[in-house]
Amino acid sequence: MNTIRYASDTFGNAFDTTIPVYDDDGTNTNPVEDEPVVAPFIKTALLISKKALDCSNKSTVQFQITGDAPTGSKRRLVFKIDDAFYYFKNNALTEFPYDVTADNVLKYGNKPTTLNGYSVVRSFVGKKIFPVIALQAPSDADDFPTLKFQLKTQAEAETLTDTVESPIYILSEDNVPKIESITYESEIQGDASVTIKVRLQADDESWSDYMSLTAAANKSAVAVQFKITYKVTKTDGSDAAQVTQIVVNHTSGKTFVASNTAEIFSVVQNYENDLQTCYVIVRHSELFDSTITAYCNFMNEPARRDLIFLGNATGARQDLILGVDGVKDTGIDPATLELFAGDAPLTDYIGFNTEISTVTINVKKNTPIYASYEYNHDMEVWKKMTAQYTQPYNDDLNSYMTRFIFRTDDAGKKVANVRISLKRKTGSVSAESLGTATGKKQLFTLKHMPKPSTIKFPNATNPVDFSYDDESNILVVTAKKGTALSCKYSWLGEPISIYGYAAGWSVL
Repeated sequence: MNTIRYASDTFGNAFDTTIPVYDDDGTNTNPVEDEPVVAPFIKTALLISKKALDCSNKSTVQFQITGDAPTGSKRRLVFKIDDAFYYFKNNALTEFPYDVTADNVLKYGNKPTTLNGYSVVRSFVGKKIFPVIALQAPSDADDFPTLKFQLKTQAEAETLTDTVESPIYILSEDNVPKIESITYESEIQGDASVTIKVRLQADDESWSDYMSLTAAANKSAVAVQFKITYKVTKTDGSDAAQVTQIVVNHTSGKTFVASNTAEIFSVVQNYENDLQTCYVIVRHSELFDSTITAYCNFMNEPARRDLIFLGNATGARQDLILGVDGVKDTGIDPATLELFAGDAPLTDYIGFNTEISTVTINVKKNTPIYASYEYNHDMEVWKKMTAQYTQPYNDDLNSYMTRFIFRTDDAGKKVANVRISLKRKTGSVSAESLGTATGKKQLFTLKHMPKPSTIKFPNATNPVDFSYDDESNILVVTAKKGTALSCKYSWLGEPISIYGYAAGWSVL
């Protein structure tokens, strides 16, 4: 079964509710005579599907169109096939001779009742069908038209595997996002299975090969497209597979925390004075179900070796001990390691291992090797800092500033650094009441930022159509008037953007 479902748009106030009603041949069946012509204030929508209903391997096709058509509303359809537009005229598929506009489709397009009356649609066999749907209603209507478009199809030969490609989904038009993860949900019956692969579009518009969903993690892309393969072992109805949703978690192309936690570390610095107090100021986006915590680390000054003799080169690959008189030094800071071959700096050595305190070289025979480095570094001990206050920064980014402080009682600490921990809280809501449906499109802001794939209305007595915009945290809902709306979802704190930070220490 192929399915596409649409709901109506939001409508405004009416100046006149007299709407001409056209039959399939364009005849107005609701003429208004001997009255001044008043332009009715009505709302129309034209929807052109980007996803094809694939009948290329089908032997029979039937319409199954459902939905509501309240009094005064209209629903009409035409079809895009092979880059041309068609409609049914005199029971035959005929090229649509008009511009594809909302007015023309409403005037000349086919009624759902007419299409449902066809027992078999032979002209769709072997084709990919893109429905074009026009909807109209008076602006003072209490209920608005909806349309669910389905094709019931049957294949002539038994088919156990079906592979389809999704439309192309744009992730960003302004930046280059990085994909964090791609997950999906499916409904599997019997011994059926689903396999999904994805290809990524780079910012130069080139496409990658199809890859597994896990392989796409940590890769950049401006758009994605999916290839879905369904497999069954039997065609008697006991095996069935359907992908219900695919979720792409990605950044917005900016530097911010996309996962649940992240850490920022400053460089370890020797300030050559006894330190007592640490201050940290972080400039960040507004926090919504997210937290920022700062930690500081005070350490003793390390010991240092300057130009100690390690030994003479053998002219072949060899390991030399970092230490004096064959005794290995521990706690060596690799960032401070410098080697010398005679009087010249040695930068092309093979490698070093601070775990066993050795360095590997291959230098001309009998060349003396020297080294300088810091060692006996303290272990890091992180102290949680006190958040003194958070306040608006008053800049173009609408950012905020949080100030942290910590004072140590330990004396003689000259080396320090800081760590900033970013965390997005998580949780779930079992039933957030949104009130009662009006029958029109309604907009809601939820208490938390939901994971879009988890939004459900499990207790609704009527179908609820909804969409969620994670940029604005707006949930758009359409349901039959009087339906109680109770939303269930899991949530994750809003991503944290860090615009900068500053850390300082004092001896007091």
